[in-house]
Amino acid sequence: MYVPTRYFPVVLISLIGFYYLLSISKEEREYLHTLRERLSCPESHVIIDLDSHNAAPIKNVAPPRKANAAFVILARNQDLSGVLDSIQQNEDRFNKKFGYPYVFLNDEPFDPDFIKYTSEVISTTSEYGVIHHDHWHQPEWIDEARATAARQKLEAQDVAYAKSVPYRNMCRFNSGFFFRHELLKKYDYYWRIEPDIKFYCDLDFDPFLFMQDNKKVYGFTIALHEYVETIETLWNTTRGP
Repeated sequence: MYVPTRYFPVVLISLIGFYYLLSISKEEREYLHTLRERLSCPESHVIIDLDSHNAAPIKNVAPPRKANAAFVILARNQDLSGVLDSIQQNEDRFNKKFGYPYVFLNDEPFDPDFIKYTSEVISTTSEYGVIHHDHWHQPEWIDEARATAARQKLEAQDVAYAKSVPYRNMCRFNSGFFFRHELLKKYDYYWRIEPDIKFYCDLDFDPFLFMQDNKKVYGFTIALHEYVETIETLWNTTRGP
């Protein structure tokens, strides 16, 4: 077949371009293969420069800074469903990025199902403990007749949890005994999580480190109005002279 001479430059340029495209594809394949091998290396901390064809792993990178802290969940065995919802919320919104452990406390031993299902949804580690009897129940020297009369008075005023003794035990424990538990003595900071809570946005900073770096000792997300009837003597008892 006769091809006019004027077409030779076009054919030559086309062949060179085709060869160049094949060469790029081969290089890309080799690069991706090398990158795959480097990503599968056993080191836990590896950085790879994805913009460079000479990518190389940088090993021994310091792990992210963390506070000595844990989540604390006070719950009963029957609270499992609500606890699982709270954990999943916390993991999705915060802890999958920051990796803090959990401590579960109960005034009776956790059953195997509670331990099994909660540990399965946690991305880190979890511990389960029983609250000491004296840290949960009111001491024997309390005048029970007077305490009962006070609860009945609150019930008549339609105050929430008015007659609930377990609720008062929980408040007593959370007001000062929780950090004395053996499982919590090793931590400096605690984040209390309740069953059935919701996080409505991602939390992209570490509140534990914020408190540590700014020398904070207590933090909260919401403060509710108190029932005045339940704290009639609190202010005069706790305020300074």
